[in-house]
Amino acid sequence: MVKDQQEAEAKRKASLEIQTKLEEQNKEIAAQQKIAMDDLSKAEPAVLAAKKSVNSIKKSHLEELKSMSNPPELVKMTLQAVSQFLGSKETSWGEIRRLLKRKDDFLFKC
Repeated sequence: MVKDQQEAEAKRKASLEIQTKLEEQNKEIAAQQKIAMDDLSKAEPAVLAAKKSVNSIKKSHLEELKSMSNPPELVKMTLQAVSQFLGSKETSWGEIRRLLKRKDDFLFKC
């Protein structure tokens, strides 16, 4: 009977240790979740502004880009980033122009 009581006490002690660790982990998770939510709330206005900007792109803007044989460097860099975002490995201006010409639904992918 004493042995059973000792085993029960050992299990209770182990259970309390696990519970304490779980509480510590839950506190850490809550702290990380708060940081993530704060970061998200800071980023959300930028995402909404970017969506609004993308929605203002007209097909004529893309036609103008396609017609440029040597656009300004910032235009190239921006379209290289968009190209990579869309999954293309090509970063040369010629390849980006072909991507723009090939994709009738380019605006929808953005």
